[in-house]
Amino acid sequence: WPSAPSVQLGLMKQGHETQPAMFQAATVGEGTVLTLEVEEARDAADELREAGFEFALDVRDEPWGQRHFALLDPNGVRIDIASATAELSPEYAQQFKETGEGVLA
Repeated sequence: WPSAPSVQLGLMKQGHETQPAMFQAATVGEGTVLTLEVEEARDAADELREAGFEFALDVRDEPWGQRHFALLDPNGVRIDIASATAELSPEYAQQFKETGEGVLA
C-alpha cells in the first residue's frame, strides 16, 4: 500500500528460481494465519481484486464487528485482511455489557 511503503510482505512460490536456496523450501502453511489490519477491508479487497489476487474468502462482516476477507499465498499460508468497520450485532454488544470485556465506541 502506498500509505505504508516501509511495510513489505513477500509471498513466494516454492522453489522459485529467482530466490536463494534458503528461501525455496515449502512452508507448512496448514493452520498458519497471518492477519493484517487495514483501515477498511472492503477498499483493500477492491485494490487486490483489481490487481488479480485470488480470494479464498470473499469480503464479509462478522457479528463481532469485524469485516474481513482472506487470500491464500502460494505456500498455503492463509492471509486474513481485516478492519473493525462492520456493525456489532446486538447479541455481541450484550455480551460486552454483561462481561465488561469490551469497549463500545
